[in-house]
Amino acid sequence: LNRGTYEAVDLGLDDVLAYRRTWPGSDSFLAVLNFSGSARPIDLIEVLNKRGFEVVLSTDPDRVTVSGGAGAIHLAANEGVILRVMGR
Repeated sequence: LNRGTYEAVDLGLDDVLAYRRTWPGSDSFLAVLNFSGSARPIDLIEVLNKRGFEVVLSTDPDRVTVSGGAGAIHLAANEGVILRVMGR
């Protein structure tokens, strides 16, 4: 996550930080960090351009969902996730 192109991603939420890392010829990764003390549904349709994702790391030990469509992800309070974006 420290190599490749860094792209800030605006999700329209003041308490959620998101950024994408891309490397030519590889899947991209999206980091999404919820700094709120409340759970947040995060809409990823525009960000992922209808591609699916896989949760590769989460700070929430109770996270059950490890992959999803290109729709949304629900983050717990103060949770951070790293998503592998399927396809290029």
